Amino acid sequence: MKQLYKTCLTILIIAAITTLSYSEFQDFKRDYSTSLELKQPVNFKVNSIEKKEETALRRFEIIFLTTLPLTMFISFSLVQFYEMHQQKSTSPILSKNDLKFVLAFSFTSSTVIAVKDVIKWKKSKKKNAKKK
Repeated sequence: MKQLYKTCLTILIIAAITTLSYSEFQDFKRDYSTSLELKQPVNFKVNSIEKKEETALRRFEIIFLTTLPLTMFISFSLVQFYEMHQQKSTSPILSKNDLKFVLAFSFTSSTVIAVKDVIKWKKSKKKNAKKK
């Protein structure tokens, strides 16, 4: 059980670090046009003027990673409540199949929520483009 929590937490931390580092590195561009020789310093320009466009993949990632802990908590609570009722105990023992169900249900429901949000976002984007 502890190994499962450690694995899930590690995956979430790696995904968050990857997302943050990718978005931070996108803020800088190297400009080699003025200095082709390495003796001169490299100029970094911050893209504060350019407007960033939100992509469907980025939106999916944000919604998926935001809803994942909530759906995991809800599914774990439901399985625990069900097992409490079945075992007639206040602290039920959860099997590996129960935990597999919790993970499968939470990942599936988070994916469905994120996909529905992306579809709705694309429709509203098309609708706003037609208005302009």
